[in-house]
Amino acid sequence: MTSPKKPKAPEGRTVESEKPQPFSIDATEREFLFRTFHDMRNPLHTILGYTSLVLRKSKEVLPEKQRENLEKVLVSAENLESMLERVIARYRSS
Repeated sequence: MTSPKKPKAPEGRTVESEKPQPFSIDATEREFLFRTFHDMRNPLHTILGYTSLVLRKSKEVLPEKQRENLEKVLVSAENLESMLERVIARYRSS
């Protein structure tokens, strides 16, 4: 007697029993990612600091478009900082 065959899924799809396992990483990979994200904060803080400084010191003399562009840089850098902090916190807790 032969065992029942697994159902085949159409190309590019998986059968329920063949779903990929949840993403997992080992301790070495976790440490590498933690250090990488942690090291990304230093240049990011430089960007945040200098952008804030230029906006604060030159806000009155900057053309409106340049001021708006610097404000966009600041908001984007703050968003990236928030993302990095969440990732770092997650790796610290695991």
